[in-house]
Amino acid sequence: MPRPAPLPAIFKEYEERVYNVRYVSDTEYSSSCPDCAGDDRCRWFLRGSPLGWCRQCNSLFFPTGVRPTKDDLDRWRLDQIEREQQELSKIARTIATLKNSRLWEKYHKEMPDEGIDYWTRRGISPKLQEWWKFGWVDEWLYHCEGKDYVSPTATIPLFGKNYLPMNIKHRLIYPHNPKDKYRLEFSGVKNPLFLTNPRLPLDGEVIAIEGEIKAAVVWANIKDIDRRVVGLPGCNPGKHIVDEFKGADSVVLVMDPGSHDQAKKLVKDLGPARCKVLITPEKIDDAILAGHLLGSDIEGALKMATPGIDLIARAERRI
Repeated sequence: MPRPAPLPAIFKEYEERVYNVRYVSDTEYSSSCPDCAGDDRCRWFLRGSPLGWCRQCNSLFFPTGVRPTKDDLDRWRLDQIEREQQELSKIARTIATLKNSRLWEKYHKEMPDEGIDYWTRRGISPKLQEWWKFGWVDEWLYHCEGKDYVSPTATIPLFGKNYLPMNIKHRLIYPHNPKDKYRLEFSGVKNPLFLTNPRLPLDGEVIAIEGEIKAAVVWANIKDIDRRVVGLPGCNPGKHIVDEFKGADSVVLVMDPGSHDQAKKLVKDLGPARCKVLITPEKIDDAILAGHLLGSDIEGALKMATPGIDLIARAERRI
């Protein structure tokens, strides 16, 4: 099981550029990426010719003075293909298990008043709790920083197109680490998008909001069932998330305060010409719940979003 650890000495030159280093096995470690800062995206391999590889930006990192041969790289690429095939198989097994168990329905049906009250305070009415099948688990065992803990969780079913069940996200109510609040029902697979309306294709204009709950609150207050609103699994989503937007004509990114660097990278990945960015002065769901942003004001705020091309130009002028 992964646990906190220092980066292996052979990669010492990168240790000040990464965080959240974890031991995976005797021949593999994980961390943030030295280049794109994607959290838990970089893998450091000690077997064969040692190297680091970011699953998000695809950068490679080598120890000082070490450069692998073509044969080494070919073997490494074949290994990654095998890993991707294994991940696809795991996703298929996860979907099959969810289809058979329908756990999200159990979590919703058995939700106590405490869970209903929690979701209502977060801006999700009981009617919408039923719509999304949001739920609750009284005691959820989770692992953090090498130890096991128990907390109630609020559950968010994650569906693909046409309500294909992909996973269930647990929001820890009492996290040991306040910056580490989420867990997936089935770990070891990539975080999917949260689709507020899985019946709709992601075409036309798509509003992409950092976080599932924020996306749900915004969609609920826009009050337009046909608006394409999705929740991003964090501010550094991987390529599999970017690929979900290939059918969109335009993407409006709604990001948390202080996320300019992450927004810039995401705009570059999605394509600056079709992106606009709204970085809110406070988290958008908090602004709505506090009455600082009314439902009727949300559309106006989205129209004021900064064009992606302008965001990139401003960032480059500051360099």
